[in-house]
Amino acid sequence: MNPRLKSVARDLGEACQAQVMGEVEIKKELDNCVQEILNGNFQDGDQTGNLSSILWNFANRMGMKVKMQRKIEAQTDRAVANVVKEIVKEDEVKNCYQSAQIAICSNHEECKVRPGIDVTADFTATEVINVVKGLRLYENIFTGSEISKLKNFVDELRTAGQEDKLTGDTFVLYNKNIEGGKREYIQLGVPIHEAPQQIQKRIQPLPPFIQDLINHLMLWNLLPKQRNPNSCVIRYFDEGEFSSPFVKPPYLEAYIATLVLADSNIAFGHALPCDEVGNYRGALVLSIKEGSIVVMKGNCLDVSNHAICASSNRRVSVSFFCVRRK
Repeated sequence: MNPRLKSVARDLGEACQAQVMGEVEIKKELDNCVQEILNGNFQDGDQTGNLSSILWNFANRMGMKVKMQRKIEAQTDRAVANVVKEIVKEDEVKNCYQSAQIAICSNHEECKVRPGIDVTADFTATEVINVVKGLRLYENIFTGSEISKLKNFVDELRTAGQEDKLTGDTFVLYNKNIEGGKREYIQLGVPIHEAPQQIQKRIQPLPPFIQDLINHLMLWNLLPKQRNPNSCVIRYFDEGEFSSPFVKPPYLEAYIATLVLADSNIAFGHALPCDEVGNYRGALVLSIKEGSIVVMKGNCLDVSNHAICASSNRRVSVSFFCVRRK
């Protein structure tokens, strides 16, 4: 690694940990580092990406709202996540997930239109009324490399959570000794499990990679345009594990969108009976392929509940919510 870059990165890492710099000094340090990037003093892509990532982590830890965010992101390359991981390990800087400025696509100009996405709508499952009206399934969305990026990102987040490197209640694990009933998830942005005006939990904001993913889903018209999601929950299911039925709380609105990163079965229905090993019987049980997204609105959001069934494979679901804030 370039010695000059390493020195700057270490200085920033130490400042993150110490958090003793005044606001004027912070701004000066940020401006100097951004100028280093914009002047092209670090020509190597990995090194430039590393500097910008450390800079972003530094800014977030200090609570700064950096106006030059786009300039920083423009200098970031796809190798940032691995490089930052090494630097963070060296300097023991926590909350490293916010450093990952990696984008979901490799060429944004080419991905503004995403052809070939398969859409299935007009699902019907009657429990007095059609409880899945408003359900849409999107398939063949991502390339193989994009799915790999998604998997790597959620795996790194899980490791960070298990190693106690995420803030407050960002990482949640309970019932770990109950066969099939373990609950392990990461919550980002606005929490959804209690009314926002009552909750006192401290969780981390949406990381740049997740925000970039949301932006692309909006760009490809996969998420309804009336509202950007402000909350994300990543759930981890090992072999044989299943979720509890998700019952929509009153402060969720607009829609719920769930991306699955392995083949999964999701059951929908107002009533969701389940046997002891996690096989749900709903009005509709949908088999969903890896990399697909289900969007729930209308009756599917307001009337139907949903649950992820047990399976012999490991699965990860990434769900996006619109939480009404007081």
